Amino acid sequence: MNRSRCFFVVLVALAAVLAAVAGGCSAPLRPGDASRGGPLVQERCSGCHDIPEPAEYDCVEWRGILRKMGPQAGMDRQMQEDAYAWLSQRCAGSPVR
Repeated sequence: MNRSRCFFVVLVALAAVLAAVAGGCSAPLRPGDASRGGPLVQERCSGCHDIPEPAEYDCVEWRGILRKMGPQAGMDRQMQEDAYAWLSQRCAGSPVR
């Protein structure tokens, strides 16, 4: 293989690796915003079922519920963080309640 062809192959391989790495990176999440979370819970969760009272579950349970059901409701990770911020102020055992 001549030198320029070898350089081209290495360059293409490097570009592929960089594209794969960049595609796996996402913007860091900002802290959840409870003022956005309340409307998200109302809008996204009520599309499939009645919304339970936030105090019916503790904060750990809400985290699991959001991880499981959030994607089904079309919520990205940031939306889930916002919803969790709102729910965590109202969940069972919350000091904010």
